Amino acid sequence: MSTPRAAADGVRDLARDVQRFGLLSASSVVERYVDLVDRAVGGAPVPAAPGSSDRPSDPFMDGDMSALVDSATRVAQAYLGLLDAATGLAEPAAPAEGLVLDAAQAGQVTQAPLWVHNPGTEPTGDLTVTMGVLVAADGASLNAASVWCAPARLDGVAPRGSAQLEVRVQVPHDQPAGIYHGFVLVSLAPADPIQVTVEVLAS
Repeated sequence: MSTPRAAADGVRDLARDVQRFGLLSASSVVERYVDLVDRAVGGAPVPAAPGSSDRPSDPFMDGDMSALVDSATRVAQAYLGLLDAATGLAEPAAPAEGLVLDAAQAGQVTQAPLWVHNPGTEPTGDLTVTMGVLVAADGASLNAASVWCAPARLDGVAPRGSAQLEVRVQVPHDQPAGIYHGFVLVSLAPADPIQVTVEVLAS
């Protein structure tokens, strides 16, 4: 199974490097551009391009100067666009919502499908699926007898294939109201548990 967490960390590290070095380069371009404009506006000599001849008195009417200004502007804009893109990549990804079951009252059953995907090019072999206890912020819990995932074992998932499971919660009659959280663990991806959330409504 692929490891999206490691891939995301690598992208963020690369984006930070692009931001850091891109910012230095963009800053250098802008500083040189500002210095050039200051020289031109103040009447100071503007460095001539290699092989150039005498220039007109108004540097902004000069074709080479206009081309230089246009080039500097395009480069600065390109760097700004790159930095914007890098900033978006470097921002931490929002946590996955996971599986949210429909709210239920005490005594009711709520359930939802859960899909297991195999992005690889080889079949997975047998898979084990385990669902843990669901716990609320006040310490109340939905124990293992009240929550389950079926089937608990899969014969395998084909390459580029998927398999559907069913997460089911039987809310006990005396269950306190609250929002309960837990995880489904799949042996295909032991480092990436799937968050499960269910709200028990007050009767």
